[in-house]
Amino acid sequence: EKYILRQAVKPYITKTIYERQKHPFLAPPASLSQANNSMTALIEDTLRGPLLKEVPYFDYKKIGGLLDEMPRMDQEQRTAMDGVVLSILSTVLLHKRMKSLVA
Repeated sequence: EKYILRQAVKPYITKTIYERQKHPFLAPPASLSQANNSMTALIEDTLRGPLLKEVPYFDYKKIGGLLDEMPRMDQEQRTAMDGVVLSILSTVLLHKRMKSLVA
């Protein structure tokens, strides 16, 4: 829990902040959001295109089905699936990058 950092800032923060338990930072959902069209385009283009097919351990049809289903999900379901979609996206993009370094 970054003891040294907490001790260093102790004189500058409130007791409530100093004593609170650690909690993760959760970014707002990125996938298939109307507010973030560039991210939606990246997800759609990458996970429906040929790059996904190059990664052998993903089922292309199931991921396409998930992408089709997400707009019909309520906010809670979509938020829960957001991490999954972004993990798949990251893996595909890393695969592309690493493949280009080896080639």
